[in-house]
Amino acid sequence: MLFLRIFDPKEETYPMGCEDMRKSGGLSQCEAGEPVKANRRRIKDENALKSAKRFRKRFIEIGSRVFFLFLLLVFCFWTPPAYKRLTHAFRPQKCQIDLPFTPEWETTLSSTQEKEIKAILQQPFSYLAKGQQSYVFVSSDQKYVLKLFRFDTCKMPFGQKLFHRYQKWRNPHVRTELPPLDKARKTFGSCKLAFDRVPDLTALVYIQLNLKKNFPSLQLKDRLGQTHRIDPNKYRFVLQKKCDPFLKTLREAENSERLTSSFLNLLDRFEEAGLACYDPVLGRNFAFLNQQSIAIDIGNFYYHPEKAQETKENFKARFAKIIRP
Repeated sequence: MLFLRIFDPKEETYPMGCEDMRKSGGLSQCEAGEPVKANRRRIKDENALKSAKRFRKRFIEIGSRVFFLFLLLVFCFWTPPAYKRLTHAFRPQKCQIDLPFTPEWETTLSSTQEKEIKAILQQPFSYLAKGQQSYVFVSSDQKYVLKLFRFDTCKMPFGQKLFHRYQKWRNPHVRTELPPLDKARKTFGSCKLAFDRVPDLTALVYIQLNLKKNFPSLQLKDRLGQTHRIDPNKYRFVLQKKCDPFLKTLREAENSERLTSSFLNLLDRFEEAGLACYDPVLGRNFAFLNQQSIAIDIGNFYYHPEKAQETKENFKARFAKIIRP
């Protein structure tokens, strides 16, 4: 009878809800949390939030490492050239290049001239400037300058090519750099032309383009005050009389007519000699010595009578802009 009563189909039965569970005292499970779907959603949101925090933390760590590596690379690549530019770092090794003896560059000296040059080189020389082709040192008596040719041979040619391409991109008018050996030959050929054809217009005392064994050791003091003692017979150099700066002398002159006349006469002499110039900048190419105009940069000349006239006109036009009131 009991079995039939429980499963009597005529008797209506309903699933037990929360209200019935309250009456029966069994609502502990219903009160403990939300429905299953809401609970899963909450757990999923919490996991997503934790994942986002972990990703953000990891991203910051990786970004910091990449940024630090970038700064390190910038420091490594920027510091050496910056140091060179700021200090004009001088290293004797940079002034040596492996070139064979070239008869066309040879200069002969009389015994009197050799004694005179030895006397000049016996005095200490101090750092004066750094040019495109040389380090410049001035003698202790302030009468002569010694130009040691420098050869910045790059041990990473690929990097050098990239740097020159960047320069070309920034300024399309930048001249393409020649390889060190070709550049040295061009410079030495120009120096020999100046020494043979216009020594009085360039204040040249002596040029050594082939290595010799005539002179005693030479004392040099660099920009940082460090003293170097070198053997001049292992280096290629130019010895010139010290001149006054071109633009400064013009601006400070009480009467610039004599200076102007001297400069124009200098251009006429170079045209007569058939010498043209690659570099059109006045300030670093010319100077004055005892009120006479002098071409102090002798590394950019080449023999070309037609181009010599063009060079003269270019320099005259630039000079006219300087002296224009």
